[in-house]
Amino acid sequence: MKKTSQPFSPDSQTKIILIKGGRNAVQSTLDFDYASGKKEPSIAAIVNPGVRQWMNYHWGKEEILIPTVPTIRDAFSRNPDISAAVNFASERSAAAVAQELLQYPSCRAQVIIAEGMPERDVREIRARARKQGTLIIGPATVGAVWAGRLRMGNPGGAIELQVEAGLHREGSVGIVTKSGGLMNELSHMVHRVADGVHTAIAVGGDRFPCTRLVDVVRMYERIPSISVIVMLGEIGGDQEYEVAEAIANGEITKPVVAWASGICARILPQEFQFGHAGAQARTEEESADAKNEALRRAGALVPDRFEDFESVVRDTAHKAGIQKQQGEEEGVDVSLFQGRRLSHIISTISDDRGESPRYMTEKIVDLAKDPSVTIGDIISLLWFRRRLPQVALDFFNIILKLTAEHGPNVSGAHNTIIASRAGKDLVSSLASGLLTIGPRFGGAIGAAAKNWQQCVAEGKAPRAFVDDMKRAGKLIPGIGHRYKNKLKPDDRVAFLDAFARERLDDVPHLAFARGVENVTLQKRHNLILNIDGAIAAVALDIFRACGFSEEEVGQMIEQEILDGLFVLGRSIGLIGHHIDQKRIGAPLYRHPVEDTLYWNERDL
Repeated sequence: MKKTSQPFSPDSQTKIILIKGGRNAVQSTLDFDYASGKKEPSIAAIVNPGVRQWMNYHWGKEEILIPTVPTIRDAFSRNPDISAAVNFASERSAAAVAQELLQYPSCRAQVIIAEGMPERDVREIRARARKQGTLIIGPATVGAVWAGRLRMGNPGGAIELQVEAGLHREGSVGIVTKSGGLMNELSHMVHRVADGVHTAIAVGGDRFPCTRLVDVVRMYERIPSISVIVMLGEIGGDQEYEVAEAIANGEITKPVVAWASGICARILPQEFQFGHAGAQARTEEESADAKNEALRRAGALVPDRFEDFESVVRDTAHKAGIQKQQGEEEGVDVSLFQGRRLSHIISTISDDRGESPRYMTEKIVDLAKDPSVTIGDIISLLWFRRRLPQVALDFFNIILKLTAEHGPNVSGAHNTIIASRAGKDLVSSLASGLLTIGPRFGGAIGAAAKNWQQCVAEGKAPRAFVDDMKRAGKLIPGIGHRYKNKLKPDDRVAFLDAFARERLDDVPHLAFARGVENVTLQKRHNLILNIDGAIAAVALDIFRACGFSEEEVGQMIEQEILDGLFVLGRSIGLIGHHIDQKRIGAPLYRHPVEDTLYWNERDL
């Protein structure tokens, strides 16, 4: 590792991300955080390609939501101060993930879980990480734990075992090992005979790890709160000799209790390989016996047999002034993590518990009593989960007024009228009308917004956009009207245009939409900006003025919020048509025969 002014030293505020981490890995990390007394989770986000959602997890006996985002870039956009990442990706994609993480300077540590990564990839990652001073643990590792502060990967096992090993609070012993399973055993051992683990790192069992045993030992040497270093190596490779050399030349001054496992290999064929890829002695120097002797000669405390390892750790810790206190309480009730059940439905916009139902945190009755509160305020709370600026509230109210009704002959109204005249109830008649909303009727708002946003973000010229759509053989959502044209424009669009230019300092999306209109009008006089396209453009400019990021606005489009405005507004008119038909007692509708063309030719 390249030396930095300070080793990676997480605290209770450190934030991490998990890439492709499963539910169990996430929950185990959250349980560690809770047992360690943290006020909030260390996990800022979970990265899972193609997935964007909030998922609920246990926080003690309560539940919390953790975001899942599709890309690493999304995670860092949400929280630029992410300090570390756990890479659960497979050996096929782990290297690409690690390289991408190295692009973010705030990410000072990574754990790579995958086994079997190509050696060339590992060497490239290690070289780049050393140059940047980034700590990368693995590949082929269970992870690392900074007791009471941060857990990365799967060290310690289940929360009950973590607590038994005292990993929820900081001790004075630094552990480094090639083996993840034995790291857990060493943690329990240290907890039994000393004041507990300070940091425990499994460098991984591959022959070419990104961080070697000596890198971690040197790091522990520079951490004042670590008094004793415990190292467990194994047969194969030469990492233990690097530690022996560092001890012999005085670079490491703290006591090091060490052991290289695999002494039984002396009775096995030389080609025999233990569990790890690097656990194979190809020469006498790579044997466990030779390594233990070298460490002993260098000054490490090496027992004669592994069964004595615990007593050597105990004696060394006592000499360093650290020991297990008799009758010491763990301070964590592990029953908090048992018998829990996650909720099946998540609601983040309303709460009907208690005597006063709420929209978000505001009492419904209080909102109803306030004459200044409009339906725009309610949309703001229930759709955006916040109070938006007045210009957005006014815009919502305007859209509901403009889209409530457009005559009995449009498809939605027509379907509602027919269903009502067939004797259907209000809900059925309304649903019949709403089901006609789509790309050709009202549903073009979202599609238009997606085009306007992408083109403005890319700086594309209106004519280039029109040409692209023409080459693709696609109609332009938000452009064109059956009856309105350049000489007889839609006054609703004109009103929205004036509203936006009066209330907003900048209207780039509206300007782009108007630019597209100027191009399309050169082809045909009715290819004007219609109400769908105008709503989309003005909404984007208003969201921009409200401080929403491009990413957030893109998510709103995907969530169909803009199409929701049309649905909500038009529902008012569709209900009106149902009531109107019931009021006048309209009979069952049958379409007139003379209005139907009957074609019996067979050549269709």
